[in-house]
This record gives sequence, structure tokens and C-alpha cells, in this order.
Amino acid sequence: MKIPQAWMARENAVLLVNAYLDDELDAAASMQVEQMIAQDASLKTEHERLLSLRLTLAAHRRDDHASSALRNRVTAIGVLPEAAKPSGPRQFTLRQMAASIVIAVAIGSAATYVALTQGFTSAEVTALVTAHERALLAPEPFEVASSDTHTVKPWFDTHVALSPQVIDLTAEGFPLAGGRTDRIEGNLVPVQVFRRRAHVISLVAIPAPGSHDDASPATRDSRDGYILLTWNGRDFHYTAIADLSASELSRFVAEWRKQSIGLE
Repeated sequence: MKIPQAWMARENAVLLVNAYLDDELDAAASMQVEQMIAQDASLKTEHERLLSLRLTLAAHRRDDHASSALRNRVTAIGVLPEAAKPSGPRQFTLRQMAASIVIAVAIGSAATYVALTQGFTSAEVTALVTAHERALLAPEPFEVASSDTHTVKPWFDTHVALSPQVIDLTAEGFPLAGGRTDRIEGNLVPVQVFRRRAHVISLVAIPAPGSHDDASPATRDSRDGYILLTWNGRDFHYTAIADLSASELSRFVAEWRKQSIGLE
């Protein structure tokens, strides 16, 4: 997939925010990032999310040390220097750099897991339900009307930086009706729209590059008569919202996840 320039710019801004939080920038660069955060609502939200994540990780931090087996495995691929080697500047090989990236990804995945196990905040649940209700009050709950995945997917490609998998579940009784974008906590996110008889299902996809479906059960929330089921998918955290029964919405989620994994 070709990465849109808008996404690259966004990723660079997020990297700068991370560097700012890690105190890796000089005074001038730090001031520039502070101005960016103050002027960009979505970047401010990301900054607050990262701060919250750090607090969550700190609260769950353990003082356990890596096992001897893990240390031996890491040493074997050249990431940790051997005790006998002299100290001083080190020249990293491509293999060592790759191993470092693997470890970083593992740490990032663990951080995502800890954050997700905390569940949505009340404000986040309210934002998701409010966006769903707003769509129901509109003449149509979508901006592009189509049951063709090859129409909805390209439409997302032109409206958001990162677009999700689009799946039609007509054969399973949940026909794809179209797609739209919602603004959740200041961020524009893609939403697939499905129907179940007279009911509308909003499938909200919140970008999370690098995540995947780990087969964990979907977490459940409810608000104002709506059920929300949330799970990890490829590069997104998905939330299905509808006024269906919990069993019917669970069946929708199960069918969507099954076909989604089959497309990976």
C-alpha cells in the first residue's frame, strides 16, 4: 500500500511529540513542538494520550528482571554487549538494529495491550455513541452509499490517512450499506455502515498501526440503549455500535473478524 503524504506528515509529528516527552529535543525544538501541540487539536489529543499511557505503564510497572534464557537469546543476536567487551562507542550492525526494532515493537505492543485492558473512558464511550446517534439523525447514516467494497474502500483512501479493511457481510445477514467519517476526540476516523433489518451498525476504525487481531474477546460497553463491542484488528482498534441485542452484535463481530483475518 502506498502511504499517503498526509499520513507521513502526521507520523513525523507524532514522532516529534514522543521525542519531546522523552526530553530528547533542544530548547528551540521543544518550543516548536509545544506550538504545534497548541495549534493542532488532534496532536494535542495524541500528546494527552501519550501522557496518560505513560502514567498507566508506570502504575503497572514491575521490577522483574529478564530471565537468563531471554538475556541469552538477545545476546545471541548481538543486541547486548558481552561483559568482556570494552566500553565505549559501539558500531551497530544491521542485524543488531533489526533486533532492536523487534524489541521496540514488542514493548509497543505490550503498551497497547495495557492501555486497551483499561477499557474506554466514559468520555470516549460518549463520543462514540454521540457520533453514531448523529449519523442516525442525518438523512442517511453514510456519506458514500454502496454495498460494493471496491467503492467504499477507495472512498476511505481519499478521505482518511489510513483506511481499514472493508468487508461485505450480506451473506451473513449484515449487508454493507456504505461508509462515512466521524470525528472522535478531535480525530477524523473511518466508519463502515452495516444494516441488520431496520437497525444500523456503525463500525468505527481507530488507527493503531502495527496492531493485529490477537483473537482476544471483544470488550463490551453500553450507553443509552446501545451496545459497543471493541477489539483489535489489523492496524486499527474496531468498535461496533448498534441498538441490537448483545448476541446479534456479537455474531456480527465474529463474522467480521473471521473474514477480516482471512484477508490478511
